[in-house]
Amino acid sequence: MTPQSEIPWEQVVKKEARCLDEYDLGEVQEVHSDFILTQKGLIDKKWFKIPRTLVHEFDGTKLYFACTYQEANEYTEAADEENNE
Repeated sequence: MTPQSEIPWEQVVKKEARCLDEYDLGEVQEVHSDFILTQKGLIDKKWFKIPRTLVHEFDGTKLYFACTYQEANEYTEAADEENNE
């Protein structure tokens, strides 16, 4: 696990996002103080608004979150609602 203070947040945007079980969360679009916004897909877009506290590791090419596929899907509604406003 990489301490959050050691993650170069400016380099995370446009990188792949994954769960620890390798579930694809798309590409990081925005980094906020409380959450990370990712987008999966180009035509049928799916947005994830994942708490920043779940960031597990950044290896330079992928940002990993300490969650599973099922847990990640709990964060899609909040992002969908925000992007539809």
